[in-house]
Amino acid sequence: MADWYIAYAWKARGAGWSNTVSRDGWREMHARLRKAAEVLDAAQTIDDPEYYRLKITIAVDASDEREEMGRLFEQGAALAPEYYPLYSNRAYFLLPRWFGEEGEGEQFSRDCADAFPGERGDILYAELISAEAKYDDGSVMKGLPFDYERARRGFLALAAMGKESNLWRSHLCRVAAISGDKETARRLFLELGRDLNV
Repeated sequence: MADWYIAYAWKARGAGWSNTVSRDGWREMHARLRKAAEVLDAAQTIDDPEYYRLKITIAVDASDEREEMGRLFEQGAALAPEYYPLYSNRAYFLLPRWFGEEGEGEQFSRDCADAFPGERGDILYAELISAEAKYDDGSVMKGLPFDYERARRGFLALAAMGKESNLWRSHLCRVAAISGDKETARRLFLELGRDLNV
């Protein structure tokens, strides 16, 4: 229900830039976010990492302090270290469009991935990079110390799992093109054809 209220809040806000949101849109959004927070507070359980993911989402949308975001993330990650959606939410919060500095999201992605051995770290890195790249024009990878080879390994590992294989290959196609790996980008573009999803 909290997740539903969050989506409902964004419906009130709309998808435009902040300066396009009406006063009523902001008011209604924050009222619905308060309802989401009330639902979570009434749940009386904090032994589920999704609880912390939703709390971070509400706090980001409500423009709460960075310290609170960090505390919520640490609590959720301690409870379920491999709950990837929690990491994605934190990376989203660290984008410059919210409260992060240039390069901070990338450093967070590297640090989190480094905490997991081998392929698991590559997969987390690829997932975080793909989530981050959705919100910019590719500058995440062009202007920052982006580890393309690690992301490539992660996308290939995700695609090999079978579930949403074309989606992960599509992400790799986009990242390869931005990173200058024209051969991989061209091959995937031709292989995916109408299944390309970026």
